[in-house]
Amino acid sequence: MKLKSRTLATAVLGSMMGLTVATTATAAPAVQTGQAGGTLTIAQFESDLAQSALLATEAKENYERFVGLPRTKKQRLVNYLNDPGFLTSVVSEMGRASSARDVQVLHGGDVVVSRSTSQKVATSKATVSGAVTLAAAPTVDRVSQYSYSLLGITLTRVRLDMNFSFNLTRITNVNSCVPSYTNYFPLRGMSSTPSSYLSGNNGVCQATWQMAIGWVNGINLGQRSALQKVVQGPWGLVSDTFVNT
Repeated sequence: MKLKSRTLATAVLGSMMGLTVATTATAAPAVQTGQAGGTLTIAQFESDLAQSALLATEAKENYERFVGLPRTKKQRLVNYLNDPGFLTSVVSEMGRASSARDVQVLHGGDVVVSRSTSQKVATSKATVSGAVTLAAAPTVDRVSQYSYSLLGITLTRVRLDMNFSFNLTRITNVNSCVPSYTNYFPLRGMSSTPSSYLSGNNGVCQATWQMAIGWVNGINLGQRSALQKVVQGPWGLVSDTFVNT
């Protein structure tokens, strides 16, 4: 019950202040800071970070880092967030971490996009059917994360948690595929549509992300969408990507 209350409180506070710190992708959409065509200020962004700092350790660290920045860097960060061209590029820039390198440094070092992926193999307990003991079915848990930070401030992270059953030759089932996110961008909201299926010998877990940006300096940027997709084979990871759609 405590976890549900915390998630609800997070979503409500996020809606009030224009930021969303969500443990699941079903949190209520946030309302963008400022009016349509308005300009985000240092004071507004710092106030938003201060409020979200009450909800999570990472949010508190974000707030402390921002407060510690020189005013010139604070203004540079806010200028990025007031630039429609910059916000249009964010989704595609997140996808750069799915290249050969898992970390990409952009905008002269101001932006870092990163990918992390991990897996844990487990063997379920053997079951008994009548007088026959059935062999244990191995499963693998995988986590895929993409993060975007600006001047050391984590702004958004998307994550897929999944579980596959497999044998020596193929993935036999996608048991779960759950998207979640954390967002400190002054966006109107994020949502996802997950899906999973078997493809040849592999299993696929994916989420289509919708990021509603709305009005920035008089320009309605509407929505941006991306596909986060993990393909798991019986011998390990086949691919892990994040691309514009």
